[in-house]
Amino acid sequence: MGAILLLLLGCAKDTDNEPDNNGMYFVEVNVENGSEYASIVDKVCAVAGNTLNNTFEIIAEAPYGNGRFTLGLPGKVNDKLLVSLENTFNITDIENLQISDRTAKITEVTFYALKVKGEESVGIIGRYSFDPTSIFSEIDFPELMSLYESGVYTTTFIYANKPVTVNGTFIDIPIQYNLTLKTGWNKCIHKITAKLVWTDEDGLKLEQTIEVVNDEPTGMKWYFVN
Repeated sequence: MGAILLLLLGCAKDTDNEPDNNGMYFVEVNVENGSEYASIVDKVCAVAGNTLNNTFEIIAEAPYGNGRFTLGLPGKVNDKLLVSLENTFNITDIENLQISDRTAKITEVTFYALKVKGEESVGIIGRYSFDPTSIFSEIDFPELMSLYESGVYTTTFIYANKPVTVNGTFIDIPIQYNLTLKTGWNKCIHKITAKLVWTDEDGLKLEQTIEVVNDEPTGMKWYFVN
């Protein structure tokens, strides 16, 4: 049961704006019940990086402010933090995807909540269609499965150094892509659905699918997750 739960785990008003005249992309955040974490969170840092060469940098930061803060993501990200789409997928999967420009490079940003003393990370700030803090503490298993059968959403922010589209199916999980990235910062929405099925061959197993698109559904909120 615990292994299945781990597999599944994968706001008041808030907005994100188009780039300003300097190319910065501003993300305005209002964390659900944000004041409850003010004693353990002092600031939030946006970290981007290249997972292939293990290079990561803080590209923006802001005071936590009781859960209300604005992060200004830079209009241009250092090339050393980017990974080409050609290197993002393995050779089998890239042949099953329609990528308009395989030389396009991307990076994803993560919002880390920090306690200033010791610069210690105490959690992350994420955008979800559900409350991730209740997964292990409040939701019983049948309710959890019902949640995932109807689909849950997470939002990430991806930087691309040039326009590119990605369409098709990543085989292993599977992941269905219908994604258009413009130059600069983009919202990337993951819809995750899962259900438990019984087969004579494998017994009880988890079937999971993921869709990756641009359009964010209504009802998404920011949460602190530790």
